Amino acid sequence: MRVDELVRSLTRRPVALLLVALVAVLGAAYGWTSASTTYESRAVVLVIPPPAADGGAAANPLVNLDYNISQLALTVSTQLEGDDVRDAVVAAGGDGVYSADTLSSDNAAVAQLTPLISLTASGDSADGAQQAAAALVEQVSTQLTAIQTSASVAPASQATTVTSAAPTTGVAVGNAQLRAAGVTGLAAGFVALVALVALTPLLKGGRGDGPGPVSYTHLKLPTKSDDHRSRWSPDHLKKKHIHCM
Repeated sequence: MRVDELVRSLTRRPVALLLVALVAVLGAAYGWTSASTTYESRAVVLVIPPPAADGGAAANPLVNLDYNISQLALTVSTQLEGDDVRDAVVAAGGDGVYSADTLSSDNAAVAQLTPLISLTASGDSADGAQQAAAALVEQVSTQLTAIQTSASVAPASQATTVTSAAPTTGVAVGNAQLRAAGVTGLAAGFVALVALVALTPLLKGGRGDGPGPVSYTHLKLPTKSDDHRSRWSPDHLKKKHIHCM
């Protein structure tokens, strides 16, 4: 069936069009209700050097790397990619998706790292996302201590963390529901349209829309009467021939 034939067929069937539209709307509603909403919570942690008293900073080689304490913050953010950290975030209520990035200076003339670590955690609920971000903040301190302990840095000379921005309340992100509603609605409408096109020939055949029987009422049956003889009878043809002469 060509496109123009399909359009004409549908325009002659407004009930069918309404049915296709209804199926599409129901599909969109199902997609909207079945899609899950993702929430995100953010926090910022500051890594600070050990106290200068008693030579604490001098006794910690990790705070004397390139960019000083900022390099240590970058190392900690990389350490947060481990499976043990992910398990802790999931156990707190997150969905296992999170990020940890060190912030750079806003000054274009001094573009360098800062000891600030920006954290983002997501979850299936606002509370779950916030709890996941809080677990991530705790993991920054845990991983920082583990790194320094493995480098044989004395506890008094270890750098510590301060929560610069507490985990925010989880907020919905993305348009997962809208996207799911659109995709499901289009798919349902397309399937309904294909089914309608496939059933159209069957519906036509059931209504008897094909060519009707041929009528032969204009032919005369053979009879003995000259007026009612068939035009193809020998006598009729002979009589006609005589009249023509």
